[in-house]
Amino acid sequence: MRAISSFLTIVIAAIVVWFAIANRHIVPLTLDPLPLSISVPFFLPVLVAVLLGLIAGGLLSLRAAGERRARLRRAERQRDELQQNLDAARDKGPAGTSPTTLGRSG
Repeated sequence: MRAISSFLTIVIAAIVVWFAIANRHIVPLTLDPLPLSISVPFFLPVLVAVLLGLIAGGLLSLRAAGERRARLRRAERQRDELQQNLDAARDKGPAGTSPTTLGRSG
């Protein structure tokens, strides 16, 4: 799995470098409605937008995972509580019988 991850990282890095080299021409970057215009290589705003998207997606993924972990903890607490109640009921048993005779017929 680690080899596949390393391979994919190298491939993606090569694509990013290729994209940057292929799109080196200068373009004006205007931030409307501000009267600000700067000249940057074309690849820069594209890669910044992709990076911001990756960061936003990662943060949303972490948030969703945190919610799942919280639900899991609640379910585990509920399971433990129910198991304790079941164990207490088994130990107590029906009136007049011992726990060792439960489930035996005859």
